[in-house]
Amino acid sequence: MEALWGGTLTVRILLVSGDETARAPVAEALRSMPWVSAPAEIAEAATGEQALSQAAAEPFDLAVAELVLPRPGISGAYALIRVRELCPRCRTLLVSDHDYVSEMVGGAADLFLPRGSGTGERELRAAVKELLPERMGDELATQALAVSEADILPATRAPVDSLPAEPIAGRYRPVADLGQAVGPVYRTEDLEAGSQVVVQLLPLAAASAEEEGTLRIRRTLSTARRLKHPNIVGIQDAGFDGEHIYVVTELVGGSPLRDVLAERGALPRQEALDITFSVLEALGHAHDLGLMHGDLKPANILLTPAGDVRVADFGLGNLFTLADVGEGDQASMGMQPSTDGTVLASVGYMAPEQIQGRSFDHRVDLYALGAVLFEMLHGKALSRFVSPFVRAAFLDVDREPHKLPELPGDRRLSEVLEEALAPSLKRRYASCEDFAEDLRASTGSAWSRAMRWMGLSGEKEDA
Repeated sequence: MEALWGGTLTVRILLVSGDETARAPVAEALRSMPWVSAPAEIAEAATGEQALSQAAAEPFDLAVAELVLPRPGISGAYALIRVRELCPRCRTLLVSDHDYVSEMVGGAADLFLPRGSGTGERELRAAVKELLPERMGDELATQALAVSEADILPATRAPVDSLPAEPIAGRYRPVADLGQAVGPVYRTEDLEAGSQVVVQLLPLAAASAEEEGTLRIRRTLSTARRLKHPNIVGIQDAGFDGEHIYVVTELVGGSPLRDVLAERGALPRQEALDITFSVLEALGHAHDLGLMHGDLKPANILLTPAGDVRVADFGLGNLFTLADVGEGDQASMGMQPSTDGTVLASVGYMAPEQIQGRSFDHRVDLYALGAVLFEMLHGKALSRFVSPFVRAAFLDVDREPHKLPELPGDRRLSEVLEEALAPSLKRRYASCEDFAEDLRASTGSAWSRAMRWMGLSGEKEDA
């Protein structure tokens, strides 16, 4: 039998994980697998950059990487894309917390392994055997690995399944469970004001100093006071409650855009544009104040029964670094920390510069809104058509990324989406005003669009 790279039967595996404690038992499990010859040779990397350096020096047969790696830096999925460029015959395995993440990172790896309850050594072995069938021996003739499933692939946290018995911060009495975000979310009664509000709890990290937390809460409330706009859900209060940070926002009736899209699929063109214009108004207000959202997605765009559009979760970035959100939790929610660690963003709506761990500005909001508009018009998330990690790979190159699917009979609107979703910052919209202007132009006649392009109004002047 010939080795994949020739010259030796030893299997070379690159293991990429930022958690050394978790990485060690996985490496031991890989070495102990039933290889056709000697135990595998394992090279370990704590960051994507280290992985690329090792792959450039010598090729690997297999690369295994966690989705979320230490920031700043490149993600595990993007690292696997680059490793395959350096080692064309290397097989790749991406590990994360839930299988839906595979839809966001399609094309980033040969195989995706969900990490959670019930996933462990058997699943890891089966995944490797699927990728390297000619390199593994008969597993029926081998002994079970000594590493426990919990040590290799820890289970995710259990969801909250009951309402707190006591009022949060002595003031907000939970009356309904609204689900999970970074932490549990409740509809509550404000016992002092006699009104109903929404309270989100963030599990406070043990390492978070109360003094630092108090400062961040003050900054969050200061930001909230500046964000006064009819299309923004306002933050009313925040503070500490035992082992949690609590954030109080106004109660907005209606449904998240995420639920509307799940039920209806693609929206009528004008409805999608009206929602986009409202979000642009909200973003424009924030950007004018020097603030950005950083985590825009259908889940935090709310549609009210009155037809209003409200953007939620503005200003929460200052608090996320105090929350006990580990790598596993980030990946389970499809989330990653930003360059400076102050913002969490859903992978499917992240701009390429966020995915690569670079510095970024308000243009990440415009990219995210482009991804939301794409989903409203096509009925499927952008990540279903092309992995965000694949698009991120075009950030440093001169060539154009793969063309996005066009909207039938609406080439101009397709061009607007292309510009909003351009990986290159030089080709992406620079402001909400530019984005809105091109959207308005796309709704007019070909003649009026041409007149606008030439700097004219396209309307007759008064005699």
